[in-house]
Amino acid sequence: MYVHIKTIELAWKSLHKNKFRSFLTSLGIIIGAATIVLVIEMGAGASEKIE
Repeated sequence: MYVHIKTIELAWKSLHKNKFRSFLTSLGIIIGAATIVLVIEMGAGASEKIE
């Protein structure tokens, strides 16, 4: 249990130390997930329209 707490503490400190890098990483993940959802929904909509 102690190891997990230390790992979380280290990660938290790293996030606060590199705020801009953390922001850019989070932004990339959000944009990537939104893009995947958008492409899947466009494919489903096009398939429904063709049928």
